[in-house]
Amino acid sequence: MPSPDSAQTAKWLRTGYLYLLILPTFAFILVFAYYPSASAIYHAFFKWNGTNIKEFVGLDNFRRILFDDPDLPRSVLNMGLFLAGNILLQIPTLLLALVLYHLRLPRLQYLFRTLFVLPMVVPGMVGMLLWQFIYNPHVGLLNRLLTSLGIIEAPWLGPTWLADTSLALPSVIFMGFPWVNTIALLIYLAGFQRISTDLIDAAHIDGAPALARIWYVELPMVLGQIKLMFVLSVIGAIQDYGRILIMTDGGPGTSTLVPGLLMYHRAFRYSHMGYASAIGVLMFLVILGLTVLNIRYFKTHDEERRQAA
Repeated sequence: MPSPDSAQTAKWLRTGYLYLLILPTFAFILVFAYYPSASAIYHAFFKWNGTNIKEFVGLDNFRRILFDDPDLPRSVLNMGLFLAGNILLQIPTLLLALVLYHLRLPRLQYLFRTLFVLPMVVPGMVGMLLWQFIYNPHVGLLNRLLTSLGIIEAPWLGPTWLADTSLALPSVIFMGFPWVNTIALLIYLAGFQRISTDLIDAAHIDGAPALARIWYVELPMVLGQIKLMFVLSVIGAIQDYGRILIMTDGGPGTSTLVPGLLMYHRAFRYSHMGYASAIGVLMFLVILGLTVLNIRYFKTHDEERRQAA
């Protein structure tokens, strides 16, 4: 029979081995996530060109961003429009998940789920370049479609989607037709599949019509998933600038400029790294504030019930 000391030693060895296994993960998170964030917060208070810190400026970078930067108001407005578009474009995904949930043939449901998940294997950069080609006013598919429908006489006489100040922002917002977010689709579908069949059967017995069952039984049961995707949409709208950088680079003019791209331009075009770090800190504070408000004041029925208990 092993002694208590040897058993304790074996326990400590097993625990130490487990910590050793996850140590590389923590190291990568520390180096590539926490360190850059801490560095950005630190350098936001300095005049820094990316190589050497010139001087401590305190809150001056933040003051210049909020009160002196002429591009900030337009970039914030564009970000708000992107946020509204991101939220509205969650509706097709939610409706598709609802349709897939009501497909009673498991094989058919699996087939359609697979078809909508397959686009995930296409790199995002490839998708952006494809949409850039679709919007091309000379050889793009969209103007050719309008020509075939008789709406315009020739592709090159049609709209210049990404070069028109009034069309560039809507074009970038609505790229990705039919606007099915694969991750959101799987999250919504998982939420629907967790609904107890007892609730559905009770609604059938009570004679509730199909629309009433969807509105009063099924959708309330996935409010947690809807809330999650709302938070992710907010974070994505504030952080995302990759597709704008590829599609329009913020132009024409500042018609598609967003705070994230403004930060990128200030950092890598003008070497105002401290200023760009301050923009990043402000974006983080906005995301944090909106997330806290959402968690605190927009609660699902399950969360309210757990809080009351």
